[in-house]
Amino acid sequence: MIVDSVGSVSSSPPSGDFGRRTRSAILFVTVFLAALLTGPWPFAAFLGLAAVVAAWEGGRLLQAMGTPLGPALVLLGPLFLVAGLLLPPEALLPAVLAGYVLLLGWLWRPVGLKGIPGAPLAALILAAAYVGLFPSFLIRLHSGPWEGAGLGHWEVLLLVFLIWAADTGAYVVGSRFGRHRLWQAVSPKKSWEGLAGAVIFAVGVGVLLSRTPWFALSTALAAQLGLVAAVLAALGDLFESRWKRVAGVKDSGTLIPGHGGVLDRFDSLFFTAPLFYYYLHQLAGRF
Repeated sequence: MIVDSVGSVSSSPPSGDFGRRTRSAILFVTVFLAALLTGPWPFAAFLGLAAVVAAWEGGRLLQAMGTPLGPALVLLGPLFLVAGLLLPPEALLPAVLAGYVLLLGWLWRPVGLKGIPGAPLAALILAAAYVGLFPSFLIRLHSGPWEGAGLGHWEVLLLVFLIWAADTGAYVVGSRFGRHRLWQAVSPKKSWEGLAGAVIFAVGVGVLLSRTPWFALSTALAAQLGLVAAVLAALGDLFESRWKRVAGVKDSGTLIPGHGGVLDRFDSLFFTAPLFYYYLHQLAGRF
């Protein structure tokens, strides 16, 4: 079976496709972890490249939605990434919150790009925030050389572990007990039971990680971060599903054989990173 967030399950692929998916997944995870563990600059370079590819994929989605401005995302997305690293996080907070409100508003009620003055430009700027500004907070979590010392790669790993736990919980609970559709119009196979499983698993893994010597977290904070990661990861997955559905495509790209594009693999991570950063570093008093 192929696992998707919040308890979505698709049919088992042919054995050849499964082998291809497994090989590409192992390669992808290996490259990601190698960049993460090597140091802040290699990780920043990896995220920069991922943002460029995501911007190219997002530009194609915008074009499929009917705007000629799509190709400009390849330039604007990386510019937003750089701005996200150069500007202080306090100055970025209003833009981040506005980005979340607009992205979730479009998720709830998607607006077409034809016949509405300014809609193509607004969509371009919003997409640039999603593929550029949002992933810049993953680099901040790594505590790059432009920022004060923190837990470094452990903070990124914490977020990754929590999202993986949420995906696992969504599959385990959703595939077994999923009866009530979470959002039929966006992703018909996702369930409320899967979302509950995602939260339970993410909170549980967060608490377990707080007991290890590598994560300097209180049990309460770890549980809160698990909840934040599970809910935002589900919303990020739903947003990208809506974006692809409106654009009329199955996958954002073909870079990762059997898994789609960069946006297909990073949707939850990109969407979760900013608020996870602010919660961990500011609300938790660790900034």
